[in-house]
Amino acid sequence: MPIVESYQFEGVFWVGNRWIEMLDMPLLQKQRLMQMTSPILRLELIQDFLEENKIVQF
Repeated sequence: MPIVESYQFEGVFWVGNRWIEMLDMPLLQKQRLMQMTSPILRLELIQDFLEENKIVQF
């Protein structure tokens, strides 16, 4: 039986974790983001990173 990942696009923790996995940033920065207890603040910091590195514009 194949293992299928359960997608949780409505879960802010899950979405934040997926962004962190994909982004090219220092491991220490990734670790600090993963350890955050506020998912909203984590997504805001990810958004800042995306904008600062001109990956996307919001």
